[in-house]
Amino acid sequence: MSALRELLQNKRLRLFALIAFVVGCVAIVIAWKAGFNLETLKSLWSSTETFLTDHSWALFLGLVILPSLPIPMSALLLIASAVWGPTWQCCALVLLALALNLTWSYWVAAYPARNLIEKFLARTRFKIPSPSTADQVQLILLLRLTPGIPFFLHNYILGFLRPPFVLYLALSIVLSGAVAVGIVLTGGALFKGEGKMALFGAFFLVLAVLVVRLVRKRILRKTSAREDSQDSATDTAD
Repeated sequence: MSALRELLQNKRLRLFALIAFVVGCVAIVIAWKAGFNLETLKSLWSSTETFLTDHSWALFLGLVILPSLPIPMSALLLIASAVWGPTWQCCALVLLALALNLTWSYWVAAYPARNLIEKFLARTRFKIPSPSTADQVQLILLLRLTPGIPFFLHNYILGFLRPPFVLYLALSIVLSGAVAVGIVLTGGALFKGEGKMALFGAFFLVLAVLVVRLVRKRILRKTSAREDSQDSATDTAD
């Protein structure tokens, strides 16, 4: 799992996050200079909400496609919760869209993208690693449980490494879906002014985050202990 640690500490990845932040700030300044204000945004949101309410298929299609682009997943979930409301039907639609998104992004990364890279690497001495099933499980868990990494990068990195699809989908739905449901319930309740549901959604979201953190810490401890034992065995053999 040292490769994963190197990935998370990668300077290019951090630079990408910094550039995305700067671009976002510049976009906000440009919008403000162009005359966008609170009333303009309210009017824009009202027309958008009306359109998405009348064309639910467009919102669902957006949830299937857009999370695999550099678009914040949380923003899409808040839009869905505002349009569809804090209902279990909304949660079901979000989870279905999430499953479809995870599916198509996995296959794109696992086959067309990976095959292209493999053809390029065939001319070199480098090969794409083939981690064991145990390592694949830990990789899925650590990526899904590590905050700060964009959702679309999760999908493409995991798909590129080709873990078993059923394993990838099941773990991803459980981990990402729990947080998504919490965001939908909390955000939708706040938009609709439903205090009790907002409290329930917030409790569900906090619980999901706490469980995620506990699981991540446990995985990191196990990974660290295994690497230490491997290092000790190597030293002994030497």
